[in-house]
Amino acid sequence: MSDSDLLYDVNLQQMPAEYLQARWRVEQQRSGATPETGWSDATDLELSSHALHLQGKTFPSLTGSWTIERSSLLSQPYLALELPSSQTQALITRFRRSPDGKRRQLRLYFRSGLEIELNHP
Repeated sequence: MSDSDLLYDVNLQQMPAEYLQARWRVEQQRSGATPETGWSDATDLELSSHALHLQGKTFPSLTGSWTIERSSLLSQPYLALELPSSQTQALITRFRRSPDGKRRQLRLYFRSGLEIELNHP
């Protein structure tokens, strides 16, 4: 096993927003009680410094915006996500990366109970 195969947990309180800027592939989804508009069918997510692009199985590509916020109550970061037809928040519950930063994993937990695990590349 090489160093690039290992993934290390990143301290979420100190994680810079730049770590999230990438093209992500949805690996796993666990549905919540209420479907999260657009997000429950997502296949790919791209976060850039200026926008988010969401692709899904049942809809064309959507473009919106995102910011990383820090909750004083939970002391964990969350994403404020805005698409043309919806706004939502997703708590970042886990972020892992390889020592060289080329491989990353991200886990998001939405208010509806939807949990998405994303990988890059």
